[in-house]
Amino acid sequence: MAFDTLSYARKLKAAGMPDAQAEAVADATREIVAQDIATKTDLAAVEQRLIYAMETLALKVTVRTGGLIAAGVAVLAAIIKL
Repeated sequence: MAFDTLSYARKLKAAGMPDAQAEAVADATREIVAQDIATKTDLAAVEQRLIYAMETLALKVTVRTGGLIAAGVAVLAAIIKL
């Protein structure tokens, strides 16, 4: 998001704020606004990390489910032999 400091400073000056103070407030506001904005690149990186985490979790769940099924079949086979 672009923040127009010149326009903002002009509005502050028009409202009666001294020039130096208006420019300082505009610069400080730009710094605050600019530091909290995520870019498309930031969002894409987060998306990729989430996709990777979800795929890893799905693999872990699949492996654990397969292990439980194998253990269940082994227990059932042992019970049937008795």
